[in-house]
Amino acid sequence: MENLVKCVCQGYSSDGRGLVTVDGYTFPVRGLLKGEEAMVITRPQGKGQFIGEIKELLKPSPSRVVPVCPDYASCGGCALQHMSYDKQLIFKKNLVQSELEKQGILFDAKPCIGMNTPYKYRNKVQSSYSMDYKGRVIGGFYVEGTHQIIDIDQCYLEREEADQIVNFFKTLLEKYEIDPYDRSSNFGSVRHVVVRSAFKTNQVMVIIVTKTPELPREAVLIKDLVAKFPNITSIVHNINERPGNAVFGERDIVIYGTQYLEEELSGLKFHIAPQSFFQVNPVQTEQLYGIAIADAKLTGTEEVLDAYCGIGTIGLLAAKNARHVTGVEVVGASISSAQSNARLNGITNSHFYCEDATVFVRDALKDGRHFDVVFVDPPRAGCDFNFISALKAMKPSRIVYVSCEPSTLARDLALLKTDYDIKDIQPVDMFPQTFHVESVTLLSLK
Repeated sequence: MENLVKCVCQGYSSDGRGLVTVDGYTFPVRGLLKGEEAMVITRPQGKGQFIGEIKELLKPSPSRVVPVCPDYASCGGCALQHMSYDKQLIFKKNLVQSELEKQGILFDAKPCIGMNTPYKYRNKVQSSYSMDYKGRVIGGFYVEGTHQIIDIDQCYLEREEADQIVNFFKTLLEKYEIDPYDRSSNFGSVRHVVVRSAFKTNQVMVIIVTKTPELPREAVLIKDLVAKFPNITSIVHNINERPGNAVFGERDIVIYGTQYLEEELSGLKFHIAPQSFFQVNPVQTEQLYGIAIADAKLTGTEEVLDAYCGIGTIGLLAAKNARHVTGVEVVGASISSAQSNARLNGITNSHFYCEDATVFVRDALKDGRHFDVVFVDPPRAGCDFNFISALKAMKPSRIVYVSCEPSTLARDLALLKTDYDIKDIQPVDMFPQTFHVESVTLLSLK
């Protein structure tokens, strides 16, 4: 049952929603800022659980700004466009701090490093396609919490050329009468288009994801895309026949140009395969990895381990100041890219292994191998408990932990702090206008 109540925002949830308390229940309200008073519609979300929606804003905060995106209220891509950017940075610093305190870690994180221009920073864009009730092709993002696509012509987080490509592709589907895939009927072909852009080289890769093994009208799609956008150096057909929300299937077929995108980062070149992980904000990535390399304090004599190394970005940046770098990653395609990137840059003091990081460190311990410095850059789930146990047994002098999720960072630091002192925690805003935050933590062996 819905109710209309007057309430004051007391703080924020981890995903940037305002928190209010009514009749002893605390619940989130999207778009509400700390200190604001509003009339809020409450809706039950299960036993003792509620969610709120602003009906009328009574006392706005000085930190409130008008979102630049006209679709902000319905699109689920951003969460903080209504908050001034200086307050976004404070929110993110406090988010890291709050998670540390939950784990009993009494250490002050530094202020979050922001961007001069916190828009148009993404080098990877994904657009989904569907048909509206009039039978017209629409493309864009999902309405928050649904599988309903909202038709969007411009995203303010994405590079302008990427916007133009996904919108042009929408017109091609109409022109050549190619049906987008419909989940409910299991009919149609095209599921998504992903555009990857290299900011330094201006190369563009377009990945067309279909439900069907064939890409309808493949030849004319290629011809029209390349004629309209000469920066496209690669077009890939990805086949995803599986149900569910996963964007990519396992099969990538290069139908035009090269098998990779070439980008430059901090003086090195990187080949990025269609499904390889590469940070989405190249400007802030140089900040993030620069801090990580500086924290490692490499002198040229160290044995370095780059755990969860992906395509080898951190390890290769560290190699010029280390004796030797070993990278380990469980995804085989990423290791192939890392090895290729080492050759591309003439780096001979690095080796990359396709193996689970926990298994690798355990085997290294058994073999008596030792690493002086370990870089750790895990996915959002953080490090495996057994990996941390093995790492503590190995006793590297320094651990540099790059995190994209404050809660799992804090959990892992609570395990490491028995053997390591936390020396520095530096949040970096890799994702302006969203609630996500990355950070670099330096730990030193006690």
